[in-house]
Amino acid sequence: MGIELKTARLKLTLIYIIIFLCIVSMSFLVSLTTHRSEVQKFRMNDDAVERTLHRMENRFQNLEYNFRNRTLIFDLVLLIPSAFVAYFLSGATLKPIEKSLKQKEEFAGDVSHELRTPVQNIKLEVENIKALKNASKNDYANFISSVEEEADRIQSITDSLLTLVRIDKSKTQNEKFKAKEIIDSCIEGKRYSAKEQGLTIVDSILDNFVIEGSKDQIQTSLSIILDNAIKYSNPKSKIIISSKIKDKNKIISVLNQGIGVKKENLGKIFESFYREDNTVTRKVQGSGIGLSLVKKIAEKNNFIVDLKSREGRGTEVTLTWSS
Repeated sequence: MGIELKTARLKLTLIYIIIFLCIVSMSFLVSLTTHRSEVQKFRMNDDAVERTLHRMENRFQNLEYNFRNRTLIFDLVLLIPSAFVAYFLSGATLKPIEKSLKQKEEFAGDVSHELRTPVQNIKLEVENIKALKNASKNDYANFISSVEEEADRIQSITDSLLTLVRIDKSKTQNEKFKAKEIIDSCIEGKRYSAKEQGLTIVDSILDNFVIEGSKDQIQTSLSIILDNAIKYSNPKSKIIISSKIKDKNKIISVLNQGIGVKKENLGKIFESFYREDNTVTRKVQGSGIGLSLVKKIAEKNNFIVDLKSREGRGTEVTLTWSS
């Protein structure tokens, strides 16, 4: 990848230099044509002058020759710094492409790593069960349960990846709608998992709170945020979903009381496949793509997603639509 980019940069530099030479050549031709035109006008003004100019022909030829040579030398002198400028410009042109390719390369590496782990776990379980000469029904039940868990993890990763690709390629259909419509749907979809942990979801969204964007995509982002809030909440605690208008900005907030995020890890929280490594997160199934997907949806729908957290106290995720 690095060699290909270097080759592309050299080619682009050459193109810039060719463009520069074309511009300089055109400038030289225009200057030369103008010079000749002025001489020709002077010749046509008067017959007497024509005779005088005939005697000065050699002088004009020398002037023209000197003019051409000086222009050429000037162009050659400019060629060296222009090559450095062209190389710099080609680098600036390719930098966003290089960054994009690097991100894709890192993302592909992360995907491979995340998929390799459950696959290796399944292979290990298969080897263990094969090694047991007199495996009991309980052994087989544990094996099936373990394999099923790893298969669910793979499915979670692939589903998240497919959603990420679909949202990245799809065109955003902007519409205005009441936030309460999608919040109610999200809460209904998570009601069972919240009940299992004895959680109370408090819906404080204003009835007339209208936001704009892709209804499906924003609902997906809120569903992911609420799902995380449930997974990492303390048992029998509250999750508060609220809305407000501050400085003409519309804000939706999802606040939980749970394990929170360490301060030094807040900057990584929206990276693909990032998950904090602690006793709680190890027990919770997840792909680590959720919040990076929320970030992508925010970029496509022109709102800002932010996360504030205090370790051991809880986390608040806010979605902000600027006026």
